[in-house]
Amino acid sequence: MIHTSFSVATGELPGGDRPSEDRIFQTPGAVVVLDGVSTVSDDEPRGGWYAETLGGHLIAGLADDPGADLRYVLERAISAVVSGHGLIPGFSPAATVAMVRQRGEQVDALVLADSPVIVFTVHNGIDAVRDNRLAKLVAGRPECEEYKSRLRAGRGFTAPEHRALLQKLRDHQLRHLNVPGGYWVAEADPEAAHQALVCSCPPPTSPRSW
Repeated sequence: MIHTSFSVATGELPGGDRPSEDRIFQTPGAVVVLDGVSTVSDDEPRGGWYAETLGGHLIAGLADDPGADLRYVLERAISAVVSGHGLIPGFSPAATVAMVRQRGEQVDALVLADSPVIVFTVHNGIDAVRDNRLAKLVAGRPECEEYKSRLRAGRGFTAPEHRALLQKLRDHQLRHLNVPGGYWVAEADPEAAHQALVCSCPPPTSPRSW
């Protein structure tokens, strides 16, 4: 039995008193999840705005060309946001991207940055489409380990020390943003779309398998 549409349930756990910068979009046969990259400052525009704007273009692109390569859909969406709002690479808000689309007897997935897609297969296996490039970039750095330690101890998010550590991590990440050997995220360079991880597989037998 092939399910031709997705049943989607979502939930959020606030990480502080700031508005969520995550966005979820659904169209017949496809789901898009965008995690707007949070900023340490209150500068505008922010990751939530970028996720909202990019998601609108992604959904429109999926509707206009249901069989298109997901990387091409993402490239066009990023280009539309960049040209429509004059964004500059390295100085723009950003978002991670996870897309799942059913196309006939095939399910396609795309992941860019650290928003994975987890698949429970028809044979009771578990597969993951996971982009670990950012995790590898920051792994073992002292500020990263202290950052995680503070979070586990419940001393993160709003404390000045937490924000200072986060800024150090961001400074390091920005030096490796959307460049070969670094990590890739949806921002102001459409080339990032072609660095996304993609896979295709038979559709699951249950809508909750994705």
